[in-house]
Formats: sequence, structure tokens, C-alpha cells
Amino acid sequence: MVRWQGTSWRWLPRQVAEGIVSHGNLKKQLFFTLAIIGAVVAEFVAAEEGLGYFIQFSTSFFKIPQAFAGLIFLAAISLLLFKSVQWVQAWWFPWSLPKKKH
Repeated sequence: MVRWQGTSWRWLPRQVAEGIVSHGNLKKQLFFTLAIIGAVVAEFVAAEEGLGYFIQFSTSFFKIPQAFAGLIFLAAISLLLFKSVQWVQAWWFPWSLPKKKH
């Protein structure tokens, strides 16, 4: 084991892994949420089925409760994917989470 001024280098792989996992999970949280919203926006533009088409069809015929139901469903899916990345991080990489102060 390499020693430099009395410290071992065994901590280095763990520190690097912590940085990669914590930043990677944050990016995944944002990616999943924005990917779902981006897919629905793409369906607004050029689709004949899907959630974006459902919302656009509902608003074009003034079926506002249906449109809000589609938006609430979109928000629920986005939040579920966002939280699922947090659950995976807490389950598989608990050491990458910040320490809770009591």
C-alpha cells in the first residue's frame, strides 16, 4: 500500500465512487423527469396517440377536466420516476447520501 505522509490511499477509490454516484444519480433524477416531459411535448407536436395527444385533443374540444387529468397523470409519473432514483440510491448506494445531522 502506498503511503504519503502517513496516510494510505485506500480511501481514494471510495471517494471517487461517491462523487460519481452522487452526481450520476442527480443527473438521472433530472433526466428521467425531463425525458417524460419532453416525450409528451413531442406528442403535442406530431402524434396520433399518447398522453400529449390526449391532452391536446381534450383542450381542443374544451374538455378541461380530461386535460387536467392528463397533466396530473404526467406530474405523477414524473415524480414517481424522480423518487425511484432516490430509492435506488438509498438502497444500493447509501454511503453516497449526505450524513443526517441530529
